[in-house]
Amino acid sequence: MDTQGSKGPAGGQSWTLRISAPTLALGFVMISLFALALTPNYMIRRLDILRRDTEGTVGSASPIVAELRLLMEQEEVDHAHLRITGTREALAHYRATQQREDSIFQRLLPLAESIGPGVAARAREMQRLAGRMQVLPDARAYGEIDEAEFTRRLPEQAPLRDSLEASRVALEGAITQALETDIDRGGEVVRRQRTISFWMGAMALLAAVAVGWFARRERHLGRELTRALGAERRLREESEQRREELKRISESKARLMRGFSHDVKNPLGTADGFLQLLEEGIIDPVTERQKASLGRARHSLNAAVNLIEDLLEIARAETGAIHIARVPTDIAAVVREAVDEFHGQARAKGLVMTTEVADGLPAIHSDPVRVRQVLGNLISNAVKYTPAGRVQVRAMPRAARDGRPGVAMEVVDTGSGIPADKRPLLFQEFTRFEPGAARGSGVGLAISARIVEALGGEIGVESEVGRGSTFVLWLPVGSRADEQPAPPATPTR
Repeated sequence: MDTQGSKGPAGGQSWTLRISAPTLALGFVMISLFALALTPNYMIRRLDILRRDTEGTVGSASPIVAELRLLMEQEEVDHAHLRITGTREALAHYRATQQREDSIFQRLLPLAESIGPGVAARAREMQRLAGRMQVLPDARAYGEIDEAEFTRRLPEQAPLRDSLEASRVALEGAITQALETDIDRGGEVVRRQRTISFWMGAMALLAAVAVGWFARRERHLGRELTRALGAERRLREESEQRREELKRISESKARLMRGFSHDVKNPLGTADGFLQLLEEGIIDPVTERQKASLGRARHSLNAAVNLIEDLLEIARAETGAIHIARVPTDIAAVVREAVDEFHGQARAKGLVMTTEVADGLPAIHSDPVRVRQVLGNLISNAVKYTPAGRVQVRAMPRAARDGRPGVAMEVVDTGSGIPADKRPLLFQEFTRFEPGAARGSGVGLAISARIVEALGGEIGVESEVGRGSTFVLWLPVGSRADEQPAPPATPTR
């Protein structure tokens, strides 16, 4: 068990109590042993209380019922003696027996109530029948009727006497049943004590075994944790070293690309200048065939220069140095400019290019040059990889999945489509699915994805093989982009 301190919300010290599994199991063993020691005493006390209650109620009620039976018989004898002698002494003796009977009933009724409602009901019934049995003898004893009337009505007493005897027998039976119930309760207490003792002992034994297992397990886990912490520390150090190494490689790559750009672009530019002079016949006249060859050579040089620019752009993206200049941007104007640039190429291939810009398109806070670059790259690919059909460019307001307002630009073509297993590779460097279908470096979409990320937007594709593709460029109106600080400006050339 240990405690750990930490700062609370208000700066105070708060403590967290941690209890290990072995400590918990050991505590349970101690509690079980303590319960095993106390349970027998508790059960014995319960049995003693039950015994005293039985002796105070059921045990006292049985002798009282027996005494009542004797008094009732004595009352009949005293009444017969009074009828024969008619003396005052016999009358006084009869009255004393009745008073003793009434007092015994007063003792019996509270005991019967404490034993149970069934016993109490039978006791009250016996008292009622005993009172009815005394009506005729009292009338003769106090001279309310003569002997002849008493003799005539005496047969009426026989049913009452039988009912009184049956009531007495029923009362004794109820008391006996209550005694047996108390005995059963005592047996149940003993059985419960045995069951509790058995299970508490079994649980204490299991807990003791668990203490040993947990202790062994804790030692093993401690060794494993020490090894894991050591391995984590080594991996963290290796990860840090590799991160620093990757950082140095990225920086070296960026420096190499910048140097390569300046060192290679200048000779290529000079070569392109000489070829242009030759192509235009300024140096010497050239034939049409020579002019066509010079044009192809210049096109190859320009492709090489563009590839160098693309590689330099990727190097900037990897070092986070893409220059973003956010200003209010008219998306409708950007779309029209991009479409106008590629109208000629589309017409030359026999493609139909259309534009659909929604009314009331909001201006966004972004970099129009970068947006134009990305959108132009998407249109260029659509024209390049669509052998026949049409290319459509659309722009409309659209909220992001999280509800942020924005503008979506879609480039829809009727090309061959992109298989689902190849779509995740679209925005990686040097990815070309059909190298012989069209010429290109395979870095345009990778650069576009990094620019869109810097703009705070999203880029994606929906495609079906044989039916064409739809590339979607989404940009926020400006709230999220405004919150992201622009990277430091770097030369683009």
